[in-house]
Amino acid sequence: DEDEERFIPIPMRGSRNGWEQMERFILSLDDIDETVVRLLHNTIQGRGAFARFKEAIYTAGVEERWFEFSNREDTAEVLEWLYSIDLINEEDKKRGMELFEEWQAKRKK
Repeated sequence: DEDEERFIPIPMRGSRNGWEQMERFILSLDDIDETVVRLLHNTIQGRGAFARFKEAIYTAGVEERWFEFSNREDTAEVLEWLYSIDLINEEDKKRGMELFEEWQAKRKK
């Protein structure tokens, strides 16, 4: 079928991947109070973790850091996938992350 040759399906991301990303973010918070870190870690345990986490990052005042962290990881993952299916090369992947960092820097101004 022509469409099968023309399009490449985008892999689905499971909830496990999202949970692991939240955990990596929490572990990256080495400059904030340990009580807040424990609170965030507790929010991602069990059912409803995503909703509790979203509420907790606003309560803790780290929502901007979360969005930057998440966007950076998501961008790197997409670039890696594009590289893995030979749609971009290593230099494109590197440039993509550079453009992301430039965009982040402009957002902070």
